[in-house]
Amino acid sequence: MLSADGRFISFETAAKDITADDTDSSFTDVFLRDGLLNKAKTADVALAVTAPASATLNEAYAYSFTISNKGTAVASQTNAIITLPSSFTINSVLPSQGNCVKAIVTVCRLGGLAVGADATVKVNVTPLAKGSASVSATAESVEKDAAYTNNAATKVLVVN
Repeated sequence: MLSADGRFISFETAAKDITADDTDSSFTDVFLRDGLLNKAKTADVALAVTAPASATLNEAYAYSFTISNKGTAVASQTNAIITLPSSFTINSVLPSQGNCVKAIVTVCRLGGLAVGADATVKVNVTPLAKGSASVSATAESVEKDAAYTNNAATKVLVVN
């Protein structure tokens, strides 16, 4: 069975050569695999966000998301997921590579990032309500990530 987003696959099998420690020869086994974990390679996908601390109601401004590979292997199939408040009008989403689906939850498929390389996503928005607005983002790749603590960022904006 494949998950809706294609990340997870589960299967049942009576095969005895899937894992070395399968010793129950009379039973079938159920396996779950995460398609975003390639344990043979190590990347370190990091995400940073730049934005002003405040904005004026109904005036456009921009967020800049930088996705970096600080690891020792190419980060293939790199994705960024950006969550914007529903009180924003999204004017544009421009990735430096790959493509994005522009929405309140914007998904960017950025492709591969070489060791030491960066990709950026510029998001231009207009706030439609006063108050605090929180924008969050995460980044990931297929490879095992050496440091998950730098994969996410949140920015709070005060709209006047």
